[in-house]
Amino acid sequence: MKEEKYLILLIILISLTVISVSFAYFSPNIIRENITDTKVNSGKLKVDISDDKITADNIAPIYDKDVTNLAFKKDFSIISNSTLNSCNKLYLDISNISEELKSEYLKYMIVSDDKTYEGNFKNINDNKLVLLDNIFLGSNEVKNYKLYIWLSYQDDINQIDMLGTSLTAKISIESFDEKNNCIVE
Repeated sequence: MKEEKYLILLIILISLTVISVSFAYFSPNIIRENITDTKVNSGKLKVDISDDKITADNIAPIYDKDVTNLAFKKDFSIISNSTLNSCNKLYLDISNISEELKSEYLKYMIVSDDKTYEGNFKNINDNKLVLLDNIFLGSNEVKNYKLYIWLSYQDDINQIDMLGTSLTAKISIESFDEKNNCIVE
C-alpha cells in the first residue's frame, strides 16, 4: 500500500513537470529583436560659471557708498552651452565663514549689464546663500556679473568682533529647463 502511494505521487509529480515544461515551450515567445526602444531627446542643458572661487580675508568695514571702489570684487559669467532655454538659481556655497559675519552687516551686491541686486548674509541656510533666483538664460547665451562683498560700516554698532574675519565660498548654479517657472525681466 505504501509503495502504491509513492507510485501515485511520483506519477503526479512527473505529470506536473511535463505539463509545466510543455506550457513553457509552447507559450508565445517574445523575441527581443522585435522590440524597439523609445527615446525622446528634447535637448541639452549645460550651464557653467566662468570663475567661481571666493576668498575674502581680513574684511574691513567700509561705507556703503564706497562699495564699487573698496569692497571685495569678483567678476564672473554664466555661460549657457545648451540647446534649451534655462531658468537658473545662483547661490554661494559657503565652505568657511566666521560666525560674526552671519549678520545684516556683511552685504553683497550683484551688478549685471542692466540690473543691480543687493542682500546680506543674515539668512544663511545650510551654508548656502541664494544670491539670485529666476535668472532666464537663452540657448548659448552669456551673462556677465560683478559680485561685491563688504562689511557695512555702522557708526552706532561695535563691529570689532567682525574685524580680521574671513569668508571662503564658491559661486554655484542650479539650472532647470522650465521657462514657465522663470520670471523673465
